[in-house]
Amino acid sequence: MAPRPLLAIGAPRSGFSLLISVLIELRIAAGVRATRRQRVLRAMEGTLGRVVADRIEAVFRDAGLGGKLLYNDNFKRLTGGPRWLEPEGVVFRKYFGVPGMGDFTVLTRHPAVLLEADEVVHSHTGAGTWPGLAPFAGHLRFASVRNPFGILNSAVFSINALTSEYLQRKYPSGHDAEPLRQRLAEYKLTDRRFFASLAKHLARELEAYLPHRGRYTEMRWEDLIQQPAPTMVRLAAAAQTPVSEAAAGRIWKRIGYRNLTGAHRHNFREGHGRVGDWKRWLVDEHLEMARAAGLGPLMRELGYDPAERIDPASHTPFQRKVAAALAAGQVLDETEDRDLFTFAFNKTNIDFSQFGFRIGEWRAHTRIERSCFTDEALEGRVSDAAESACAAMNGFLDEFLALDFDREDPVALLDAHRGRLDSGRFDEARKAIVAALPEPRRSLLSWLRR
Repeated sequence: MAPRPLLAIGAPRSGFSLLISVLIELRIAAGVRATRRQRVLRAMEGTLGRVVADRIEAVFRDAGLGGKLLYNDNFKRLTGGPRWLEPEGVVFRKYFGVPGMGDFTVLTRHPAVLLEADEVVHSHTGAGTWPGLAPFAGHLRFASVRNPFGILNSAVFSINALTSEYLQRKYPSGHDAEPLRQRLAEYKLTDRRFFASLAKHLARELEAYLPHRGRYTEMRWEDLIQQPAPTMVRLAAAAQTPVSEAAAGRIWKRIGYRNLTGAHRHNFREGHGRVGDWKRWLVDEHLEMARAAGLGPLMRELGYDPAERIDPASHTPFQRKVAAALAAGQVLDETEDRDLFTFAFNKTNIDFSQFGFRIGEWRAHTRIERSCFTDEALEGRVSDAAESACAAMNGFLDEFLALDFDREDPVALLDAHRGRLDSGRFDEARKAIVAALPEPRRSLLSWLRR
């Protein structure tokens, strides 16, 4: 019997991406292959699914900004970007920026069953929703957990995919991002409003997860870092893909302390990712703000000590600078590159409601959100392009996702929508879908279309 499909949830910076990578590697090691349905869905999503991105990029090109647009390739996939469930479907957040003009996000909404294409279905949220939602009710469920103090520390040093795209373009290959990270982190650690917003957002996520904790196999980030092979053996057993410690060790050697997020090349902080590393960067006031945000009881329930302290006598030079600024009521903002500062401002793992971003209303399929973009007219044209593209795509998906790929012809349906979607992606999508079909059916379709 084939292992059941997998689902993973976890807060940003909790080891979430690492958990997904481990589960995928365990599937590979066990020889688990994609189902026919998954192969067809992935072929479609990787080709025709880029129609929405194509239409948005065309708006920027028409405005003479095609060469300046920052739009990380990870988000050009239909299912790329942070995602979560809503009653109407699954929502994805896409990030767009132009140097000198700011940035904004576009939310796109599609049928939730599109996520059947995922190797591991994943989301930061929805612990209580996923188990009861067909077709995901039968998935084996996993969750990443990490000391919240470590999550907050990682969040202030994180570089998002939009910023990564900017750094890849502006700075030469091999540029050391660490000094930039530290300048950006100084601001995030000395602006009390910012840090408190991070802590409040994390507290809300953990409050939503803990009532459903027993329905998930947890991966504690600290366990994976300190005892990777035994931890992976436990995860493998829960995933119905048992491996030996030796095999798990080989997997860890391949993926441990690596960037695992493709075109987002700055997700991993070189030389860090160590248990307790937060004690070298945060100061006691940050721990107090975290507890004030309600994280104390949540930490205790997860098995972490919320009463920990950081002795000022052990402060690093970085901590001394941050502590002095907090004591003086000073916000450190020494990032000279203001585009970098703007793009690096957290837009996923923060309570952003008090920072003055523009938030549009939901249209049928899309929403402009978290915008500080200076050209509102151009932003409006992007909104129109995204809405029309998602409407056409969802019309196609409603029919495509309802097909039984063992009995019905996905290529015929693709051809029927050629006029509606009006994309140069069709020939590429057609070839990919035919290649994803089982050999006898592929041969029959080829013969019928000679």
